Amino acid sequence: MKILYTIIRCPLGFLLIGATEHGLCTVQFGDSKEELEHALRQEYPAAQIQRDQSHLKAWVKALREYFQGRELTPQLPLDVRATAFQQRVWQELQKIPYGQTRSYREI
Repeated sequence: MKILYTIIRCPLGFLLIGATEHGLCTVQFGDSKEELEHALRQEYPAAQIQRDQSHLKAWVKALREYFQGRELTPQLPLDVRATAFQQRVWQELQKIPYGQTRSYREI
């Protein structure tokens, strides 16, 4: 598996965005670029990992706009590996309308 990634500043510190050819596989927040790069390599030890800002420009733009209070559109393609339970939870989370919250109990 090949993962392209970039790191940007955001209101929460640093943001790492990683993607495979199928879509986003990781979005992580951290206090330093080094911390984020290390965590990415730990999470995907067998992956070929390459920093590449140019291929992720559209996704970076979409996430920057989201942090400025705009709805996340268009939907970003995802390449997330998870258990069946995690996938069901994430599907329910995606049903929550923009700008609203739900408790664990409601989900």
